[in-house]
Amino acid sequence: MPRLIVIHPPGLEGTVLPVGERRQVIGRGSAADLRLEDPHLSAAHAAVVPVGGGGVTIEDLGSRNGTMVERERVSRPRRLRDGEVVRLGTVHARYEDDTGAGERGHTAAMPRAVAYHVGSQAAHQLNNVAGDQYNHYIERRDSFLRQVAAYRSKARAVFWLGVLMMFGGAAVYAYFLLRGMGDFQSSFGSGQMPRDFPFGPDVGLGAPIGLVAFGVGFVGNILFWIGLIMQIVAAARARKVDVDPRHSWNAPALRR
Repeated sequence: MPRLIVIHPPGLEGTVLPVGERRQVIGRGSAADLRLEDPHLSAAHAAVVPVGGGGVTIEDLGSRNGTMVERERVSRPRRLRDGEVVRLGTVHARYEDDTGAGERGHTAAMPRAVAYHVGSQAAHQLNNVAGDQYNHYIERRDSFLRQVAAYRSKARAVFWLGVLMMFGGAAVYAYFLLRGMGDFQSSFGSGQMPRDFPFGPDVGLGAPIGLVAFGVGFVGNILFWIGLIMQIVAAARARKVDVDPRHSWNAPALRR
C-alpha cells in the first residue's frame, strides 16, 4: 500500500501516513485527513491523490511554507516515485510504494552524489558524518523557518495594531468633528462660537480630543503599512528558503 513515512523532525519520525484510494489532505488542521502536529504545516498543506493505473500525485494547497519533492518545489500536481522525499514545510517524509505502481511511466532517477566536507576530522569520527552533516543543515533550515515564523507573528501584531489605531482614531475624530459642525450650525443664529468647537474638549496641554484621535489614526496608518510590508518580506523569505543560494543548506556542494 502506498504510504508516506516521516523521517524528520525527530518528534514525528516514524509516523506512517497511509495513502488511501481517494484524495486526502495533509495538514495540521482538524479537518485534515492525514494530520500532523507541526507548527510549520498549514491547516490544509498538501493533498495526495491516487491516479488511474496506480501511483499517487501530490499537490500543494497554497501552503505558507510550501511543498517540495526532493529539491523541486511543487507548483502543480506531481507524480511521486518510490523512495522520493517529500518536504511539507519542515516535515520530511519518504514515499514508499511496495506495489511498484509509483514508478510506472517514469525513468528511474539517478541518485545524487552528495559532497560532505569533513576537514581534518579523525578517521574514527567519520562513521556517521553524512547523517550528522545532513541533520546539521536540516536543523539550520528549521531554525531559519522558526525565525521567519516569529517575524511573521510580529508583522501580524503590528499590522492589526495599526488597523485598530487607524480605524479607532478615525472614528473618534469623525465623531467630534461632526458633533462640532452640528453645534456650529445650531448656534449660527446666536453669533456665539460653540464650546469645544470643532474637535471636542481638551485632554491636556491644549490638545482637543479630536486632534489626538487624528494623531492616533495617523500613527495607526503608518503601523498598518509597516506590518503589511513586514508580512510581504516574511512570505518572500519563506518562499525562497530552498532556492536562495546564500543559505548554507542550498550550497552547490550539497546539490551535486
